[in-house]
Amino acid sequence: MKLLIRSYKNCIPALFLNVLALMLFFSADGQEIFNLETVKSMAVSHNPLLGISQHQITESRDSLAIMRSNYYPHISANAAYLFNDNNNILINQGALGVISGIPIPPQNYTLKAKNNIFIGGVTAMQPLTQLMKIATGVRAAGTSVSIAEQRHIRSVQQLSQGAEKLYFGILISQKQLQQAQLSVELINLQLYDVQSALLAGKMDSVQLYGLQAKLSGQQQKVMQLENQLENYKADLNVLMGREAQQPLVLSMELIPVTDLQPVTYYQQEGDSNNQDLRIATLVGQKAQLGVKAAKKEYLPDVSVFAGYSYNDILDVLPNNTFTGGVLLSWNILDFGARKMALHQRLTQQKEAEENIAYKKMRANADVVKAYRQVNQSAHLIDAALKTVAFRQRELKLKKDALLAGKVLKQEVLATENDLVQAQADLFAAQLSYRLALSDLEISAGIYH
Repeated sequence: MKLLIRSYKNCIPALFLNVLALMLFFSADGQEIFNLETVKSMAVSHNPLLGISQHQITESRDSLAIMRSNYYPHISANAAYLFNDNNNILINQGALGVISGIPIPPQNYTLKAKNNIFIGGVTAMQPLTQLMKIATGVRAAGTSVSIAEQRHIRSVQQLSQGAEKLYFGILISQKQLQQAQLSVELINLQLYDVQSALLAGKMDSVQLYGLQAKLSGQQQKVMQLENQLENYKADLNVLMGREAQQPLVLSMELIPVTDLQPVTYYQQEGDSNNQDLRIATLVGQKAQLGVKAAKKEYLPDVSVFAGYSYNDILDVLPNNTFTGGVLLSWNILDFGARKMALHQRLTQQKEAEENIAYKKMRANADVVKAYRQVNQSAHLIDAALKTVAFRQRELKLKKDALLAGKVLKQEVLATENDLVQAQADLFAAQLSYRLALSDLEISAGIYH
């Protein structure tokens, strides 16, 4: 099934003229106007929170480099200097044994050692059987890098979507504030008429008190909306990497509705590109590598080594010595520690497999839900556009009638109030559409 959502090219031109007039009004003071794409781009490029996830990627890459270094020989050097106060070495008769009844040495013997002694050496150790374990560790570290990269992408998506929420939240709040201010103006006009009627003795004070209470409520609403608007602007400024109190003017242009692909297209994309599913798959791969690593702990460690040492303790001893050989290390009995470690890794692998299955099911469900919401929101936008256009026509007729003296100013203000409400509803429908569309693209892994 392919559902094509209508674009704005067939919308009533009057609405776009109104939007253009508003844009010119806001740009008249020379302030920079930010559109949605600019806001999202700044939020992604200037927000310090993304630096944390970028550092995590760097940290994972460093861990990978450390793990790879284990492939190569480890070369170590050591040296020592000693001062020997008593440089006479006494070897007692027969201290080295007896050969054919003759003690070695045949009599006490004193060796003259040096007072200043220097000992040093270099050893190179190359792992052999450990290379298999190292290879598994390198693959696991590489998987950790991929997980950090996918989480960074997910953070970018969440940040971009958050910028969209604040963007339309500001536009909606601006319209709500404008509507509340019009209501205050309208009530003031009504109060004037009621007060005039009271002075003429044509009305009691009940209606007056009701209007005064209504006015107080609207004034309170204006203050609340002003605070809400300032908070939204401060949050968006910070998200964009700007000072919280900097002036912020947003473009009020409408975001076109785009055509959708069939729902199966987004489901297929989500099966391979959904960030949560990708992360779950990578965690599953890391769990499999953990099982392999646990099994290889049963193997002995075999290494080859070569070394060189130098000493100048005694003249009768060689100063330079070269050594080489094979080193074997094998943990034969550990009272079940390796067995339990393997069982733990197998359990983690099962957990990861079940999580992958759940994430795949969740991604498909999210695609279907978001797809349906996108279509519903597009229809709401279409209805809101028509309402705005009708209210614009009504307002024009009311203003013409006011000039002709056929209607009162209160009627014009009431129509302006209805128009602003319709415009607020339009931005609310836009917000609903953009969030649904971003949810759909995030679930499919194609959100930018």
